[in-house]
Amino acid sequence: MNRRTILILILVIFNIGLDQVSKEFVRSNVVPGSRAELLGTQLQLMNVENSGAFLSLGSDSNPTVKLIFLLILPVIVLGVVLYYVLTNKSLDNLSIIGLCCIAGGGIANLYDRFLYGSVTDFLYIDLGGVLKTGIFNSADLSVTTGMILLLLATVKENSKGKKKVLWILINFICLLAGLLGAILGMFLGDFIFGDFDKFSPSWIVAAGFSYGAYNLAKKGLKSYYIKKES
Repeated sequence: MNRRTILILILVIFNIGLDQVSKEFVRSNVVPGSRAELLGTQLQLMNVENSGAFLSLGSDSNPTVKLIFLLILPVIVLGVVLYYVLTNKSLDNLSIIGLCCIAGGGIANLYDRFLYGSVTDFLYIDLGGVLKTGIFNSADLSVTTGMILLLLATVKENSKGKKKVLWILINFICLLAGLLGAILGMFLGDFIFGDFDKFSPSWIVAAGFSYGAYNLAKKGLKSYYIKKES
């Protein structure tokens, strides 16, 4: 095992460990359903069990939907991310750190879903007006930080010799957009048609949203970089 692989694994494990330690602290010391002010009302500490996705999205969906989109798909996506970051030697440091944050945060939440059937969310930010978040945890923060770092790395890529890396990152972001589109379409279809346990129009809506989000993201990113280089 070379030094690069060891550092990548350390970064992933660090994100997992930070999340698990923080969740264990909240479970042991914060009463479920309560809230405490850390920085006034701007930053609050809570203890909420979330059986849905990011920011409780889909917490009321049926078991089949949750199995597919909250367990099976994340396992596949995280496996691809880990393989990619471990084998692609041309990645810059910013991209490596970003992918490690995404993998670590994703694995941490996935571990909770397998073990408990839900994840513990405990942080809430309210800056007034529309500037507020849903309740989230350290793993959500890791994934969000990783996405921001990937976007920064993509913007930073200008040299001709790194076009392939840029293309891969664009497609990776588009795949994530497609996944988010599928989740949104799934919930919309389930709300309108129901019966997501068997083939129904709900599946068509989910597939349509996924395809649309993927292509929209791809066209948008390609258009941006074409304009940037011209």
